[in-house]
Amino acid sequence: MYHSNHYVISLFVLFTGLFTNGLYSQETPECFGNACYDELKMTSYPKDLSAEAVVLYDIGESRFDLTNDGFELIYERRTKVKILSKAGFKYAEIEIPFYKDGSRAEIIKEISGKVYNLVNDQIQSTAIDPKNKYVEVESEHWSVMKFAIPDVKEGSVFEIRYIVTSPFLFNLRNWEFQTSIPVVYSRYTTKMIPFYEYFYILQGASKLDYFQSYEESNLPKRYFGADYHDVVYIFLLKNIPAFRDESFITSYHDYIIKLDFQLAAVHQPNGTNIKIMSTWPQLIEDFLKEDSFGKYYKSSEGYSKSILDTLKLADHSAIEKATIINRIVKSNFNWNGRKEKLTSQSAKEFQRSKTGNSAEINLFLTALLKSAGLDANPVLISTRDHGKIKTDYPFQHFFNYVLASVLIDSNYYLLDATDPMSQFAEIPSFCFNDKGLLIKKTKGDPTWLKLVSTFPSSINYELDWTFDASQDSLIAKTKVASTGYDALDLRKSYAKDIQELKKDLNVESQQLSNLKVENNNELDNPFIVTIDLMQEYDESSGKVLIAPFSDFVMNDNPFKMASRTYPIDFTYQKERTYKATLRIPQGFKLFSKPEDLTINNKDILINYSSQLMEDKHLIINAKYVIKNDIYNSSSYSSLKTAFNLIINRFNEEVILQKL
Repeated sequence: MYHSNHYVISLFVLFTGLFTNGLYSQETPECFGNACYDELKMTSYPKDLSAEAVVLYDIGESRFDLTNDGFELIYERRTKVKILSKAGFKYAEIEIPFYKDGSRAEIIKEISGKVYNLVNDQIQSTAIDPKNKYVEVESEHWSVMKFAIPDVKEGSVFEIRYIVTSPFLFNLRNWEFQTSIPVVYSRYTTKMIPFYEYFYILQGASKLDYFQSYEESNLPKRYFGADYHDVVYIFLLKNIPAFRDESFITSYHDYIIKLDFQLAAVHQPNGTNIKIMSTWPQLIEDFLKEDSFGKYYKSSEGYSKSILDTLKLADHSAIEKATIINRIVKSNFNWNGRKEKLTSQSAKEFQRSKTGNSAEINLFLTALLKSAGLDANPVLISTRDHGKIKTDYPFQHFFNYVLASVLIDSNYYLLDATDPMSQFAEIPSFCFNDKGLLIKKTKGDPTWLKLVSTFPSSINYELDWTFDASQDSLIAKTKVASTGYDALDLRKSYAKDIQELKKDLNVESQQLSNLKVENNNELDNPFIVTIDLMQEYDESSGKVLIAPFSDFVMNDNPFKMASRTYPIDFTYQKERTYKATLRIPQGFKLFSKPEDLTINNKDILINYSSQLMEDKHLIINAKYVIKNDIYNSSSYSSLKTAFNLIINRFNEEVILQKL
């Protein structure tokens, strides 16, 4: 289950709180700094025999170093990993994130380490030299350096060390104790100074195995006439289990055991204090004053009149106005693919380039709606991969995206103009992440808007099977009709490549012909794919086995754990409907067919039925409906059972017997 503790750490408050201090030693693992023979001989991890790899230790330290320009943050990390199988090779692919802002950026340096292998019962080591490292840009401010550890084999042990120097004092590194593989030993040390006060949240655990805080006893340091000592905080956990079941969740960051830091205040040597952490109303006001948010939004209103004059909206209803404006922005401005909460160009530059990040597009959309007389405001959110917002803590870094909202007849409509293929109020599915903050001045509590789908998405499969005796095959004239987010996804696949569409329909490996699409540009109508599928059969045994729904039904249950302690998030409600018509040819009779099945409870609807008509047509209808976007963990067992029933019954074959 999710637990949360929070504390302020600074020179002035040495808080040991709820931690178990002194009950566990903080000794480092055996063979620290080199590879042990026993580590290399290990073929499995006793506490988790299914582990593909195991982190033997993960040790980090953050400290403040004084330079000619003031303080900089130094983050140093050392990690040792044992690879247990080929599936574990992916853990030898290293990713180091770093932050940048304009011409300033964090610097990654002193990357070093070794790979150890056992050759002829002797330990051999290879130095790590990341010559093939490269950088991927994830957003305007975050990039990731990536490289692969060389010479990794089953049984290898590798150890890596690096340092990140940062001029951004707000960016004290968070620490993740838990990963998707077990961790034997994880320790994070922060060396704090009295001029910067941080607030932190411990997620996923109620206590640590070891916690200690103390003031260093060496000679004092001096900053602008003020003497000070570092205050050291040590956070330690041992034998942390793998976080494995990552299906149907927002982000694993919401559930793993980790420490999350936020700059709370700055204390100047002259006695001046600057409070960084504030209240939600203050945070809203700060965003509205921000040049790359509120001021951009206000200046965008100046460009609205010329656009609105061409639309002639006077005789339209509020919902029609919002729909037209949303479509105009989608049609005339292009998203550069970057998810941002702040703009990186002026409103004037955006109007000229017609291309921008999500904040530039959606803040302009908001301004256009407001200029049309609608009650429109921005909404700050955190996308699914970014983690949930903890509404008890007004941290700016919880947010990474902005939507537009419009209030019509007491209903809030959330809008996004980054995707020209989406319908009105069809925000990207990656935005469905609990709630978003309405950025509007208010005297009372802030307004939080739910981020949930307002309609189910569906795919309807119809297969009409006939025999082709000349080729010992069955031909299915197939129609696949989709709506909502399912239609949006298939339209995007079709726009990329016909092979992508076949892959998403699960027909890429089948014999098929006459593939056609309908309503590709009619976004308010279902997206339809028609296709002829061929399935060979063998009647030598006197029987013919037919999968009535071909490969359109899932065949692997995504729920594999015995139990689950966190919610099941399907993103949006889903509906799948199947109809198969089988024309039984002369010389055959129906030997067996699956039994009918009906389940209808608060979680799911499952229906399977078949009927043999007088003209020897067998008609099979099947359907399942995921009724909710999100389920509590208490529903895990029943959902797992329901998915097994769907897989087994919907994939069950019809058997015909030769007369």
